[in-house]
Amino acid sequence: MRKGRTRAFYLSCEAQEILDKWGNNASEFVNRSILAAQGLRRNRLIAEIKTKTAQVMALDAELSLLNAEVTTLQTQLSILDKSDDISKAKQERAREQLKKASSERNEVGFYGFLTGPAGLKLLNEAGFQTPNDCVDFLKGKVK
Repeated sequence: MRKGRTRAFYLSCEAQEILDKWGNNASEFVNRSILAAQGLRRNRLIAEIKTKTAQVMALDAELSLLNAEVTTLQTQLSILDKSDDISKAKQERAREQLKKASSERNEVGFYGFLTGPAGLKLLNEAGFQTPNDCVDFLKGKVK
């Protein structure tokens, strides 16, 4: 005895012709068609899983590249920050040397020092454009 239930449904003319060719085995045809449709659905799902897996792998590869770029940019920023810190420390040292030189000389002597090779080098390292900028800065520090 077969398991299952009897169903009644309407078919298109084309489907009816196919079933008529099967004769008494029409229920077997319907069963096989349903099973085949399930197999097609399964195959479609497997194909979709493969497609989505390939897309995920491509996105993972792109994400890895972006992460590598971020790491490179962060490294460059860190180097730049360290360079800025070194430049600021160098500038502070030069300003301290200029302050010391100004305290060891009178104003005319200090101005002469600033226009000489060693003074110009210190001015540049301290970030001043002209000797007057330095003198104005040091007067502001003294006040």
